[in-house]
Amino acid sequence: MNRDRVSFGQRVPLLLVLVATVGLAYEALLAFTSVLAPYRFPIPYAVPLFDVPFMLVATGILFVLGVALYLYDFFVLAPRRERAVATWPAAAGAEAPPAGA
Repeated sequence: MNRDRVSFGQRVPLLLVLVATVGLAYEALLAFTSVLAPYRFPIPYAVPLFDVPFMLVATGILFVLGVALYLYDFFVLAPRRERAVATWPAAAGAEAPPAGA
């Protein structure tokens, strides 16, 4: 089963180094040259900082909804499925209908 292939785990550091190098080159281009100056929109404060509370609230809401969905499935839908399987004719010993019927 051991094949001579590079697994995904061994490729991640190479990808990480590549992305970090490109990011550092971009930052150096922004800091030391004026090549990208016309394309930048200078702002006096860090706008993504204001997005963090909204992201945390959205994550919390999704977590609560996920828990509610799990509890609904466990307490409401699972008993219905169990009753449906218990009342299925094959469970009571009846034969299944022929394929052509």
